[in-house]
Amino acid sequence: MRKIKITSLPASLFLAFLAMVLFTFAGCGGDSGGGSATGIGGGDGGGGSAATLTGLSINGPSSMSANSTATYTATAAWSDNSTSTVTPTWNVGSYVASINPDGVLSCHQTIVYNEPATVTATFSAGGITRTATMDVTITNETQADKTLTRLYILGPSVMNKYGTATYIAMADFSDRSTSTVTPTWSVNSQVASISAGGVLSCQTIDTDLTVTVSATYSAGGSAKTAAKDVTIANKPTFPFRTSMLSGRMYFEENISAGGDYDSSLFKFNDDSSFHQYRYKNPPGTSEYVNGTWSIGASGEAILNYGAGKTITVMRLDELFMAGQVLVDEGTGTPHIVTWKWAGPGPFPFDSYLLPGTYVNQYGDTWIFNYNWTGSTTGSGGWTFTWGVDAGILKVFFPNGYVGWMYQTPSANTWTSYPEIAWAFVLNTPTGDFYFYYGGMKLIRQ
Repeated sequence: MRKIKITSLPASLFLAFLAMVLFTFAGCGGDSGGGSATGIGGGDGGGGSAATLTGLSINGPSSMSANSTATYTATAAWSDNSTSTVTPTWNVGSYVASINPDGVLSCHQTIVYNEPATVTATFSAGGITRTATMDVTITNETQADKTLTRLYILGPSVMNKYGTATYIAMADFSDRSTSTVTPTWSVNSQVASISAGGVLSCQTIDTDLTVTVSATYSAGGSAKTAAKDVTIANKPTFPFRTSMLSGRMYFEENISAGGDYDSSLFKFNDDSSFHQYRYKNPPGTSEYVNGTWSIGASGEAILNYGAGKTITVMRLDELFMAGQVLVDEGTGTPHIVTWKWAGPGPFPFDSYLLPGTYVNQYGDTWIFNYNWTGSTTGSGGWTFTWGVDAGILKVFFPNGYVGWMYQTPSANTWTSYPEIAWAFVLNTPTGDFYFYYGGMKLIRQ
């Protein structure tokens, strides 16, 4: 129940570290960014380990008046068919307008003719970058010349208890322009709340609940109110059974709207002890902790870290392959994450199927040869030997450091490896924990 080691190693310096340990060069500089130059560690953002960034789109008005502002948001599309609002880098191509980091387009001058502008959003997650553009016309009609004609709300009509949902308000004006506006938000419920930014949340309900989200906005002497009904689903929880934890491993990855990444790998032992590897970026740190686990009277998994830290976990789905769980860290605000059953139990590596050439989400090549040698590109490239031990892929570097790769759910079958998804733990020559890099996905070429 003690914390074994906390290590801070920027993932982009992983190759520098390898160069140091392989060739006994000294020195290590700092880069607080996520991901590594080799693609080992950082966030995956997709594929078998987590959803991969597949697209990006811009939401907002296609026109705005001079001497006014308009707000734009960006929506990311992921390989699991989900979407989420993200915080991109904004730019605009225009002689008369500018855009700030929050996506607010401004034109604070009088123009004679309508002016074109191109709004650009760029977002990266898990080493993948997507860019979206939107053409906007800046009209020479001033805000004072137009009136507010309609207000409406965009956002999901259903959300789960313990989850959140984000809403935006859109306004139509007499000049036929449309813009995102910042209204006054409210919700007609004592158990749900909505922030000034339009984020709806709810914690304590026993049955499904329908609430009404309202937005009120005024412009040009006119005020409008819009309403949207939202169903908050009381998703039931299910108890854990001892067989669901004892001897099993679970893999977790989370990518925030802003691109922050964290990953955990849990190993639950038969003797009621557990180990947890965790990586967070920012700040680019890794830790390995252990403790004890048990199952409470209501079927909740209780993870006792010692020193007074205890968290509880309840199932929201079946965990045969992957499912959502409700995690309560004692803050009074439980949150939902996805646990994926990890190897070697259900997903042992097969040394016969593994050899081949793969490219990871960072563009680096990994080669596994039939003679148990291998290599990867990046920062000049390096070599290794490899083997499979009790279903765990182990990569041996010449300095004695060993990478332990635990397979996670992917498109692999029992007869072929079209891709590899793994969680990567690096151990020292003496077998001590050194660093956990989170998830990686490699596609066979």
